[in-house]
Parts: sequence; C-alpha cells; structure tokens
Amino acid sequence: MNERIFLARICLCAAGALLSACTFRPNILSARSYSSGDNEIIEIRLRSDDVRTLKNRQIYFSLVIIDCGGGKNRFPMEPYISGQRATEFKFPIAETNVIVTGSMPVKNYALYHRPCALIEGSGYSLNRTASPPIPVVKSRAS
Repeated sequence: MNERIFLARICLCAAGALLSACTFRPNILSARSYSSGDNEIIEIRLRSDDVRTLKNRQIYFSLVIIDCGGGKNRFPMEPYISGQRATEFKFPIAETNVIVTGSMPVKNYALYHRPCALIEGSGYSLNRTASPPIPVVKSRAS
C-alpha cells in the first residue's frame, strides 16, 4: 500500500512540474491608461518576440487590471493588437515592441487606487501565460 501512495505522489509531482513548465511568462515593458469618453483605454507594451510566442502557440489571453495593493478585484479585458482581436491571431507583429490595448468603463477604473496590469490565459496543449503585474501610469489621450 505504501508503494502505491509513493507512486501516486511521484505522478502528482511530475504532473505539477509539467504544468508549471508549460507556462510562458512574458514581461510587460510598460503600461499606461488614458480616458476616451466613458472608457479608460489601457495600453501595455510587450516585446515582439513575446507576442510572436503568444501568436504561434495560440495562447488566448486577457489583459487584466488588478489593484497593486493586493485587492482581489480583477477586471479582465479583451486584448487588441493593431486594431485586431488578439484572440483571432491575425494581427501583425512589429519589429521591436507591440502595443496591446483593452478598455474598461472609467467608473470601474476609478475603483483601483493603485492599478496594475498583467496578462494571463491559456491555449491548447496545456500552454498557459501569466505575466508579472506592472503599475499603470495615467497619461493623456494619444
């Protein structure tokens, strides 16, 4: 019986290691927001190589706003690249950096005292993505 428990634990550990190894962790270079009517537009900048990986692996991801202070309030947004839905994987990839945008109501954005942006999602074949959060800087419309 102890042998079965031991083997089950090894299998669980191996499965956990496999799942964590399949997580792609891009770094957001910068994040900013600006108001446009009733919406707050969020722009994050990613390296083109990271965006190419997301596209090639067909990882469906969301642009997420959280409170940097550790609040549990999360606001996921549909990401756009060059005006195209990122989830369709038809967007062009720039040479150096790529801007990913999302929008949320200004009234919801105002609830975040210290907003941070991150991306997270998953795709086929156990591919996942999760970036570290980065503070969002408020700026004027572009």
